[in-house]
Amino acid sequence: MAPKTTRTGQDYEATVGDALMRARIAFRHGERIGKLPWGADHVVDYGCYEIDTIISLKYQGVPGTADEKIPFEVIKLQSALDTTHYKRAYIVIAGDGMRDKLSAYYLAGGLKEYLSAPHVRLVTTDQLLGLVSRGDLGRGTAALPG
Repeated sequence: MAPKTTRTGQDYEATVGDALMRARIAFRHGERIGKLPWGADHVVDYGCYEIDTIISLKYQGVPGTADEKIPFEVIKLQSALDTTHYKRAYIVIAGDGMRDKLSAYYLAGGLKEYLSAPHVRLVTTDQLLGLVSRGDLGRGTAALPG
């Protein structure tokens, strides 16, 4: 079953897409990049194919459980990096519904103790937009902070 997309979530996706276009970063929105470990199609929010970078948006507008799904997203993206041409991935944590303490834990590198994902980085929207505007999105390797 496809996830329900809210207008706010669509607006957020458009904001990121607009920033990528302004920076002249070639991308595919909703790109199928391969298979998940259990065989299902792996579709990512943005596949920036010329700079080998995946962007996954995790927007939570109201309190819910999206923030608890972040560790699984790290695993899925690291698997994609291991099996595709992509070299780095960013998970963007956004929205007022994300729990402050849990988001801060993720952004500070709390998952590093439990997950090995050397080329997956968790960032805020402002951090992602800064990387895009400076031309740094595809430079170096993304990594969990900490």
